[in-house]
Amino acid sequence: MVELPEKYLFIEIKSYGDLSEFKREDKCDKCGNVMNPKNWLKNNLVRKYRDTFLYRYCEKKTDKPIIYICLLNFDSVLLSAFRKKLKREIPEKNVRPERWKRSFLEKLIVTDLAAWNRNLSDYGSCEQA
Repeated sequence: MVELPEKYLFIEIKSYGDLSEFKREDKCDKCGNVMNPKNWLKNNLVRKYRDTFLYRYCEKKTDKPIIYICLLNFDSVLLSAFRKKLKREIPEKNVRPERWKRSFLEKLIVTDLAAWNRNLSDYGSCEQA
């Protein structure tokens, strides 16, 4: 989490060695249950954002726009598809102005290391360890 004068950044970094799992739709777990790795990751990131938002709300630390950045080591096609999945469950801007008095999230960014260094250098640079 980064607090800047005009916004908050919630940054989640995930790196996976075997990306072939995320390119397949389904696989079986040890118990034989079918699971989808992309859905597991999406649900994990959604829960993390919502929990962090709730904790920050209780601390009265949601007084600035929030940008949620997910830094993943996926290729651009998978990143784009993954962003669409996340966006369905974490709405940007004020999607219900007739009811909501505030935005839940200002902006969702799903990116890889190269795109971060190209497009998000205002927030610092990233290097792979």
